[in-house]
Amino acid sequence: MNLLNRKFLISPSPKTEETIDSYLSRVLQCNGYKKISYIKQYKAEKFEYIPMFNQDKLLKLTDLLSEKKIKELFLSEEIISLCMNNAFVGKYGLLINSIRVCPQCLKEGPYHRKIWGLIGYTTCHIHNYLMLSHCICGKKIRSLSTELLFCKCGRDYRLMNIIYVKQKMENHNTYLYSRMMDRKNNDAKTTLLCSLTVDAAIEIVLRFSKCILDLNKVKTNSWVFLKDTLLLHKLLEEVYGYFTNWPRNFHKLLKKLDDGMFNNTLIYLMNELNRDQFMILSHEIACYIKMKNTHNLPDVVEHKNDFTELLKKTLFLMEIKTSYD
Repeated sequence: MNLLNRKFLISPSPKTEETIDSYLSRVLQCNGYKKISYIKQYKAEKFEYIPMFNQDKLLKLTDLLSEKKIKELFLSEEIISLCMNNAFVGKYGLLINSIRVCPQCLKEGPYHRKIWGLIGYTTCHIHNYLMLSHCICGKKIRSLSTELLFCKCGRDYRLMNIIYVKQKMENHNTYLYSRMMDRKNNDAKTTLLCSLTVDAAIEIVLRFSKCILDLNKVKTNSWVFLKDTLLLHKLLEEVYGYFTNWPRNFHKLLKKLDDGMFNNTLIYLMNELNRDQFMILSHEIACYIKMKNTHNLPDVVEHKNDFTELLKKTLFLMEIKTSYD
């Protein structure tokens, strides 16, 4: 019997789609501990610096659960780990050490769901309530706590004011849940996103959302993504819609991002998306720029195998711009 098993005599069963942080929090609570330091003592490094989706080593070192239960707890963790390995998603797409909650879900089951740790998941796909990231006192809701249902100020998260968000039946939150948790990938209306890996799809939606914020002079540091959930929800809902009805709606997005004759934002995106899995997107952007520069921009751009030549012309335009600056 190892150290952690001696400390924790009661080992509750993991709940459906429960985060590892939530499970460890319930272990502490069931055993009467009031501080998370009892888990910190078991690790060489401080626990708060361990990402919420990257704690499998901690749990697998213990005898708290059978191998079967551990596998249940880590269901879908490999997908979330894939997202963590994406630099852009790691920076802008995941909540670290904090979490958003749905008060109604907490009433129905007092634990944190894995999908709640995605920054892009802004409304509950079950209840359509806006996800809450802070207590009314201003403190962030922590992913690891001996009191999952209560803030340090004493307020009950289940009783916080809820905001119902009216939205389409198919939206970015139902899409994220189906890709991350149900492992489904059959949304006919988002064929472009469904052709990508889950981390690439999340990156695309967040990256274009960030560009829209940049154009509107909104700084895209952490407070935008973490605190103003309603702003982020409206933005992601808009961007998600641009990837339906491909490529017609996508060209509406490109037109929105088009910032003048030198296409700065579009060229930036084309360069950032210069990866094999994003070639269809970068090619579409290149075709849009070409049609625009030849004053022949239809609603839907025809695909032509002239990406290399177009990129040369684009770089030439960039050189001209530099000479004027």
